Amino acid sequence: MLTALVEAASRAAAEEGDPCLALRRFMHAALDLKIGSVMPALLGGFTVDEILDSVPGDAVDPIDAMLLRARAQGLIRSDVVFGDITLMIIRLTRPLPGGGRFAPDDALAHRQLDVYIDGLRPTGSPRPTTPLGGPAVDAEAFKRIRERVIDDAHGVRDTHDARDARGTHDAHDTRDARDARGVRETCSDPA
Repeated sequence: MLTALVEAASRAAAEEGDPCLALRRFMHAALDLKIGSVMPALLGGFTVDEILDSVPGDAVDPIDAMLLRARAQGLIRSDVVFGDITLMIIRLTRPLPGGGRFAPDDALAHRQLDVYIDGLRPTGSPRPTTPLGGPAVDAEAFKRIRERVIDDAHGVRDTHDARDARGTHDAHDTRDARDARGVRETCSDPA
């Protein structure tokens, strides 16, 4: 996973002429690697030296170089630093409580990353033109997701799964259908 992270950073830096686009490309690639989910597991079984010694190269240098170039060209706020990039990726890739059973979570993380990246622009920059992908979770959809995550964390879903196996249905079935419909409707709503 860390080798893939180094490769993604190096590839983005080498292939994108615009340092801001290179950072965006790297950050989305890093998001797909789910580093926030994987790193805690690695750190529990290995020392930092063991982890870093097994990786050819270091992702820090190409990421920092992209960031410095973008800042120097005025494409990114002058107060944005390395940790603002890497720690946000880690935060966006941490699983939701209760196992993160929200199906479109990966697409939502990419959407949130685009919002974050556009927010790195300096004051007075032109309005971002990057279209937001992924589901747009409005307040009602969030409430449904929150309820589902809390239920899952407390094992309520297991009880409902057992009922479903016996052929009985309840309010959870209605909520499942509503969740799926709400996410589909929200995803197709351009506003």
